[in-house]
Amino acid sequence: MRRVLAGAGAALSAAALAVLVASVGPGCTTHPCDSSSVDSGAVGTSFRNGTEMVWESSPASGPWLTFAGNATLNLAFPQPFGGDPTELLAWVATDPGTPDASPGNSTSASGQLAEFTHFSSTGLTVLNSTCQTYYLRLTARGPATSVEAGADAAGGE
Repeated sequence: MRRVLAGAGAALSAAALAVLVASVGPGCTTHPCDSSSVDSGAVGTSFRNGTEMVWESSPASGPWLTFAGNATLNLAFPQPFGGDPTELLAWVATDPGTPDASPGNSTSASGQLAEFTHFSSTGLTVLNSTCQTYYLRLTARGPATSVEAGADAAGGE
């Protein structure tokens, strides 16, 4: 009798395990947000600072760019750099800010919050690999174009 009960218990345990595994489903392999790609064109402002170009996507006070979850932003610089940027920085915030008030709760972004997937002298691509919408501010620094350098040198004489 004990063998029959032990066998029934084992079968019941196996069945319970199968139901548990089936109810868990695919688990972490699903992604609750759809991916998107946004071509924003030329955004922000560029200016020359000594021998380098500096670009910012928006002023520090805002408004910052909407950065939806699992979204890729393709951004162009208003003026091309003289080469690839040598520094890329990103910040995220929980609100966009306004010209009168800086965004609250902002922090520098790294990892999944801001993955630079491409950059060149003409622009960059950044991915929000999370499923949360944030607001984004970017800056880039790199060499100035020879036209920019020549214009600045001529203006300084």
